[in-house]
Amino acid sequence: EEITVLWQTDELRVRRPEVTQEIERTLLFFEHPLVSATLEAYREFEDELEAQFPGETPRLGRVLEFGSWVGGDQDGNPFVEPPMINTALGLHRRLIVERHLASVSRLVDHMSQSRRLTGVSEELQEAIERYEKRMPQVVERYRAIDPNELYRKMLLLVAERLHRTLDDPKSPDAYAGATEFLDDLSVVRESLLQHGGGRAAGGGLRDLIRQVEVFGFHLAKLDVRQESATVVRATAAVVAHATGEDLLAMDEPERASLLRRLLADPDPLDGTPDDLSEEAAKVLDTFGRVQAVREEFSEMPVETFVLSMAHHASDVLSVQLLAKRAGLLRVDDNGNCTANHLRVSPLFETVDDLERAPEVLRLLLEDPFYRSSLGHGGDLQEIMLGYSDSGKDAGYVTSNWTLYEVQGELASVARDHGVRLRVFHGRGGSAGRGGGPSYRAIMAQPAGTLDGSIRITEQGEVISFKYSMRGLARRNLDTVLAAVLEATADRSHPSPNPLWTEAMEELSATARETYRSLVYEDEDFLPFFSEASPIGELGSLNMGSRPARREQNPEVESLRAIPWVFAWTQNRFLLPSWYGSGTALGSFAGDASKLETLREMYRGWPFFRTLLDFMQMTLAKSDLRIAYSYTSLVSDEGVRDRMWARISEEHAACVDSLLLITGSENLLDDTPVLQRSIRLRNPYVDPLSYVQVSLLRRLRDLPEGSPEREGVLKTLLLTVSGISSGLLNTG
Repeated sequence: EEITVLWQTDELRVRRPEVTQEIERTLLFFEHPLVSATLEAYREFEDELEAQFPGETPRLGRVLEFGSWVGGDQDGNPFVEPPMINTALGLHRRLIVERHLASVSRLVDHMSQSRRLTGVSEELQEAIERYEKRMPQVVERYRAIDPNELYRKMLLLVAERLHRTLDDPKSPDAYAGATEFLDDLSVVRESLLQHGGGRAAGGGLRDLIRQVEVFGFHLAKLDVRQESATVVRATAAVVAHATGEDLLAMDEPERASLLRRLLADPDPLDGTPDDLSEEAAKVLDTFGRVQAVREEFSEMPVETFVLSMAHHASDVLSVQLLAKRAGLLRVDDNGNCTANHLRVSPLFETVDDLERAPEVLRLLLEDPFYRSSLGHGGDLQEIMLGYSDSGKDAGYVTSNWTLYEVQGELASVARDHGVRLRVFHGRGGSAGRGGGPSYRAIMAQPAGTLDGSIRITEQGEVISFKYSMRGLARRNLDTVLAAVLEATADRSHPSPNPLWTEAMEELSATARETYRSLVYEDEDFLPFFSEASPIGELGSLNMGSRPARREQNPEVESLRAIPWVFAWTQNRFLLPSWYGSGTALGSFAGDASKLETLREMYRGWPFFRTLLDFMQMTLAKSDLRIAYSYTSLVSDEGVRDRMWARISEEHAACVDSLLLITGSENLLDDTPVLQRSIRLRNPYVDPLSYVQVSLLRRLRDLPEGSPEREGVLKTLLLTVSGISSGLLNTG
């Protein structure tokens, strides 16, 4: 039956998914494997702590938490309107409250203890009496229940309150928040523990309590994301209306100074300009909705505003000013911050912005008002680092080295100002976007930067690969948890040898120059890329609601990182994950003493070993024999031959250098399982690649109005889907 259903299921979406559908699809992973896998991970961790510390077992806090920006990510996606925040939070709430209700219902069936055989606490009896007075109709409905089964009776009353929380959240009998629900469950638990029911308290009830502690009534915190330029333009409109000053005409010091003055002013700046643009109106509406849901939910379901393409301190202050205007940040008459309900997480994406990030953080933390605002959030500053755009901007080696260096500098700035730093890693699925095995990636982080806390994005097909089944989800959660604990506790890895960091600086500079000379400085590159890949046709693949480009222009700069990497994976070059590395490594490998330095770095420095091993994985998946067939699509023979020679020579140099450094005969010799997997899998993908080349040529030769185009395009998109599934790590 299952095979028949799958065989008859269309592999392509007929329409581009709407944002609501994307939210619902994301929630499917929570509904089926993820919540259960999380509870299993917590239970095993708690059991292990009890085994290791039987006398004084420490209580396990919330070591795994979840967030999502599906429905809150407005950056470059015109379909994510401000009301989508309410839609997303409503869907989150319904799913988790229904799950809580199902868990309580199972306990109702299970908890048949009688007070004739075991006592119950006074608190439990008082809670039952209180609820029976408040909800007499429920008492009548369950009149047939044995009056001595007080645990069952209490849980039925709890279930009724959950029903009302779902159907009529404003009812006085609905739970105002997860804390009230947790209090009721704790009353049941304490009564069991006091009256010989320890085993019963340690079963399904224990898991339910942990489920509520971790997921609350919100399931996952919703992040709101918007690009800095959009936020600054909206802030400028508010400032101009309130003061008449032109924020956009100011340089950075003037802009930051004005924003600091306005932040410390008790005036909320709540007036709305008459000539407000549609873009700015949506930004202000977004902040207003975040404040509204804060008042509606007892827990704060939106805690973080991710500011993408952050450049300066004034970008962060602009978010704070709009938060103040909405009531999310409060100031007293003396200009002191008295409440801050929205954390700003600046996302530094390009290499230049990443290099500027430590100075931006220093300027923010030296500002007394900003520093005091962090005090209302546990003295925590979250910084998000972008792997995707930095990789597209400067290449694989420079991106990773810059990210490594910047993390250490950010941690140092935070320590100097008494602030806890949490790094939010914006990783994608492919090595060119920061992807790769999570355990090794975490263990390769600079010493002293984790401090027991990390945030990581799981995006695109990676979510399906890692969390589609309970066993997979459990394994991946265990892996991340183990890596963070081990990396935080392990103090044996000192800072790298200065000779190694000096070598990395030189490698990075050479790799960046080589990469940019091809991608941004060679005038033939863009025509070659456009014709030798399906980048132009990917827009017809209904993968998601977000447009492929930030702006509608043909330059590489405007192209989003996901389609950029995806297109290079389709044509089997996988160029973003290695180009420039061959020249850089080769410049060292040709010198015996420098080669030995690289070998020492590979043996003794987790960062460098991970950098090269992830590159090995990518190169093993690439196939220049297949890639060459895509170059036949390039119309200009001179461009085709010159670009092919340049790229293939760099590929060969990269492979040769890696083999010299690792001392292997073949790529991935030290990971034979992965090596064998790729060797077995790639031949099944090869026919699809050849078919795709033929279909691309045929489609491009057909006139725009040809009736054949639809059929050819559909078949072409099937090959895109097949190659994507076969190669994995596509975006």
